[in-house]
Amino acid sequence: MLHIHIRYSILTVLLMVSAFALAQAPQKEAYLLKGRLVDADSGTAVSLAHIANVSQRTITAAKADGAFTLPVQGGDTLLISRIGYVPLRYPVPLQEPMGAITLLLQPLTEELREVVITQMPSERRFKEQLLGLQLPEEKEPNLQVPHPSTMVTPRLDGAVPLVSAGGLISGFANKFNTKERGRQFTARIKAEESQKAYIATKFNRDIAQRITGLEDEEQLNEFMKFCVLPDKFLLESSEYQIHETVLGCFKEFLAER
Repeated sequence: MLHIHIRYSILTVLLMVSAFALAQAPQKEAYLLKGRLVDADSGTAVSLAHIANVSQRTITAAKADGAFTLPVQGGDTLLISRIGYVPLRYPVPLQEPMGAITLLLQPLTEELREVVITQMPSERRFKEQLLGLQLPEEKEPNLQVPHPSTMVTPRLDGAVPLVSAGGLISGFANKFNTKERGRQFTARIKAEESQKAYIATKFNRDIAQRITGLEDEEQLNEFMKFCVLPDKFLLESSEYQIHETVLGCFKEFLAER
């Protein structure tokens, strides 16, 4: 009986200590967070920025005066992104702040990166693509060449050999077509490589990480596979349009996780 009494006493003490600790620990509170986004350098309002609650998978946009409201819970993480500014991660306070909060966004300063053109394809692949290149059909030039039987070239020894002009012209035309085919193929390859390099400067892992704020490499890899933007769209769209499209992808990405 004594052992049983001691066990119950110890259990009671442990329960009381746990209850006291829980009572003292700050509780997470759900509330409507109100805030305003401001440029850290000029102090002016930052409008149209996107505020994403990564924890709750919700998103909203700041108004023209930089103001925003978003349902949150204490301990959530907000990601604020705006084209031209460094993305900001904001840990939501456990308890509702008194009044609206002010968040400072740092202007983004970037240097243009060097565009590297990849090397030409291997000789074997070059020949395969060169032979398969389709050139536009052109009309054969009418050179008004007389019949070979009528063409003679006098020689010093008095002999009169016959010379076939058809073979000379055919060989010249084939050589010309081969050179032209090679020139067009080389120009096309260079244009394709330049276009790929340009597209890579408009949307890549670094840009996706800056817009979404994803720091985990695995999550960033998953997002890059999820958000596939067509080359034509990247070529024709502005930086703002790409930024908004990536944010839309990110919103769908969060909703599906």
